[in-house]
Amino acid sequence: MSDEITLKQAVKDWLNALRIRQKYNETRIFSIWESIAGPVVKSHTQNLRIEHGRLYVSLDNPIIRQELTYARHRLIIALNKALGPGVIKEIIIY
Repeated sequence: MSDEITLKQAVKDWLNALRIRQKYNETRIFSIWESIAGPVVKSHTQNLRIEHGRLYVSLDNPIIRQELTYARHRLIIALNKALGPGVIKEIIIY
């Protein structure tokens, strides 16, 4: 039996050991937000932050805010596919 692990797993273990996984995900969300939510939503996004599995999204346009409310489930699936299972449990739009 081998004790070898993949580089991906080693980085995950390292992030978890240093307890910086949360900050890593917060940083990563900014780089993937446009590809997941789209350029129009990105241009109206004022702030993104992750706290305890909740993604807080601040938008400057009430119409886009309403549309995003309807797309929450789809966004959670897409974000978790990019960030890892269970990272985003809920999206709060304000």
